[in-house]
Amino acid sequence: MNKVRINRRASALPRNYQSFLRDSPSPVLAEANLSRLIESGGTKTLEKIPHADLADLFRVLGASAYLSDILFRRGKDWPDLFLRQLRTKRKLAADHLVELEPDVKTARSFPEFCAILRRHKQREYLRVGARDLMPSVTLEETVRELTALAEAALEAAYRFCRAEVEKDYGVLNLPGTTLRNRFVVLGMGKLGGGELNFSSDIDVIYLYESDEGESSGGRKGKADPRTFFSEIGKKIIHCMGEVTEDGFVFRIDLRLRSLGANGPLVQSVHSAMLYYESWGQCWERAALIKARPVAGEMALGADFLREVEPFIYRRYLDFTTVDELRHMKMRIENELLTGDGKQRNIKLGYGGIREIEFFTQALQLVNGGYVPQVRGPSTLPALAELARRNLIPTKERDKLTHAYRFLRQAEHKVQIVQEAHAHSIPEGIDEERALARRLGYRAKAKLSERELFWRDQRATTHTVRAIFDRLFYNAQKEIAEEGASDAGAIWHDLDRQEIIVNELRALGFTAPEKAYENLLAVRDGEVFAPPSPKRRQVMRALGPALVTEIAKTGAPDQALLNLSKFSQRIGGRTGFLTLLAENPETMRLLVTL
Repeated sequence: MNKVRINRRASALPRNYQSFLRDSPSPVLAEANLSRLIESGGTKTLEKIPHADLADLFRVLGASAYLSDILFRRGKDWPDLFLRQLRTKRKLAADHLVELEPDVKTARSFPEFCAILRRHKQREYLRVGARDLMPSVTLEETVRELTALAEAALEAAYRFCRAEVEKDYGVLNLPGTTLRNRFVVLGMGKLGGGELNFSSDIDVIYLYESDEGESSGGRKGKADPRTFFSEIGKKIIHCMGEVTEDGFVFRIDLRLRSLGANGPLVQSVHSAMLYYESWGQCWERAALIKARPVAGEMALGADFLREVEPFIYRRYLDFTTVDELRHMKMRIENELLTGDGKQRNIKLGYGGIREIEFFTQALQLVNGGYVPQVRGPSTLPALAELARRNLIPTKERDKLTHAYRFLRQAEHKVQIVQEAHAHSIPEGIDEERALARRLGYRAKAKLSERELFWRDQRATTHTVRAIFDRLFYNAQKEIAEEGASDAGAIWHDLDRQEIIVNELRALGFTAPEKAYENLLAVRDGEVFAPPSPKRRQVMRALGPALVTEIAKTGAPDQALLNLSKFSQRIGGRTGFLTLLAENPETMRLLVTL
């Protein structure tokens, strides 16, 4: 077992401080930060911290250089800030806006406003971070507080930036009215889900009400709606994300908007709806599950989300979603992660956070069209509702809920050290030990803190991967095993007519020549149109299993004829074929009808 060492300087501290140093996540870091704290505020400032709060202080000093630096900057006032923030359990977005209002009103310039937001963010990160390190604080509390802070910062930024743009271009109303042309910021990803972590980019989409009309005019003239709102959007990005001497507020990511990185910065709701109805893809449906108005005119966002719901949630069982999400996950794993990264990356790696999110979103997309109760942007409530509707076993809900909390807590404790945009377990024995101690692990019996953490991490990720595979790969495995027979092998040689006709005769088909024609009809679908690449892909996996099942029936000629007619009727709609590929029992039932 690794013993925590404290150097000579710490031995000069009072005995109670030494014990807090030893118990901190990293005694070496805690001691260094304590020295800096004393240098910035003097030794007497430590006496202002009640004994009951010293453990919380030393947890911060031994866990996070970033949070400790916020204290250093306060000089002799750091104890007042620390104690005030430690005791504030909850703030709504509205509370942040009230707190910001006096300073924002006196801001004389855009840079001054940006500095106000950054200093507020620092104070709030100290509060949320210090509390997050307390054993009694839940993941749900932490993500709720981070999300409320981001919502308030976006709202304050929107109000200030719109006022700035109005100085340049005048007021923008709907034509012929005194009503403002409205603007909304949709929160996506973890922001939309109310699940932000300590170093989240905030994913957003900018929408405005109408493309009609122009602004009243200002010092830069008049502007059409897209120009007007693009200027607001750019200012919000600059205000929130530019790194200054006070750091940044939140990095903004707009890649989930229509057309992704190549799309317009802002879009009218009509234009966005037209895009989704005409060209929207599966990944965009999955992304919109988490969409939620977070700033600007909330009613505009709510109206848009009601209108786009039929695009997100289909009124039929949509198993193409499972296939597409499976391929998305494979691309992420293969393109972004290599070697040890697949085990160390808490978010994207083996059995990681993304697998829990994909599992949840796939079931929401498949079932949300006819079970509206499972719709919703947040992962844990969605899992609970899926279990309540008997769409997943309660044991899976419990395992995934536990795993999600464990992995998200680990991710937070990685990021809290330097507010780093990181998702991987740090390398090195000392770094792993410090992470484990930030999570509350302590050596037990013959196992060190890091060994206990790795034991739990491996068990958790194995559990997640097993559940993920059940949804995304079990049907594939069953279909593959079904097709791995002599009958199934026929499917891959359909271009060799003479050989296949003889094999069909040997399998018991009474009219093998006609059976061969029907097999081609099953493979290719419509008579007058070539099969799509998607159809070929699905049928490569499904076809052998279909042939195997047909050969097992008492009347294979009739079963194959019926299937060929079904295949031609569905034509290019590969959703039906994907449903069969994802549901072996349904496939068997169809063959026997």
